[in-house]
Amino acid sequence: MLADRPDVLAALSSIDLDGRYYRLCDAHRYSTDPRPKYTTAAVRKLLRSLERVPVAETGGRAFEFSAAVGSRTLAAGLIIQGRSVVEFWWSWESPSGPIGDTMAVSAKSVAEHAGRSVPTPPYPRPEFSTVEELEIILRELFSLAEAACLVVP
Repeated sequence: MLADRPDVLAALSSIDLDGRYYRLCDAHRYSTDPRPKYTTAAVRKLLRSLERVPVAETGGRAFEFSAAVGSRTLAAGLIIQGRSVVEFWWSWESPSGPIGDTMAVSAKSVAEHAGRSVPTPPYPRPEFSTVEELEIILRELFSLAEAACLVVP
């Protein structure tokens, strides 16, 4: 768990992981559109265009990825909850074993470690209603995860 690794939390704080994640969530809040305009096939096509070919699909709206980032292998995944909420998880190997969590939990742990405020609710997640909006969200989430892999001890 990240909360048990102050060295990792400090490194993640140095790239403003919590601030970037919370700004992403603020920019992509719940849409009043009751029917998001996308299909699972469109999500798969988007992921391929982002060069994120899933290594596994664990269900209609759940995808897992693996990517080399520097000297590490980043494992990541996303689940689209309720057809509009993006839950993103990530982990990487360290000498003491795998480290990671969901991005929402990671952001809260980093904010608390750095003495910064945590939003209410404390575990926000970005939401979308179109594939184009999902692309913006995923680009930022993958960027955050890759930046984190490059700075963590």
